[in-house]
Amino acid sequence: VVADAWQGIGLGRVLLTRLAEHARSQGVQRLFGDVLWGNSPMLELVRSLGGRLGRNPGDATVVRVEFTWSPEVQRA
Repeated sequence: VVADAWQGIGLGRVLLTRLAEHARSQGVQRLFGDVLWGNSPMLELVRSLGGRLGRNPGDATVVRVEFTWSPEVQRA
């Protein structure tokens, strides 16, 4: 969550990008979370970073967002 006073200046993009980079570097192939349906800026950010939007089976008021990556190929 980004406090209201810090919204709209790119902090969410920086945080989400760093989280994704760290997850990938640790071998995570799938990262997901939930975003309120009404949070259009965050949903657009997820789309712009290559994430997918889907249904949350447990709560119709939120969107399940997901990033997936192929496993990194180990090089000798």
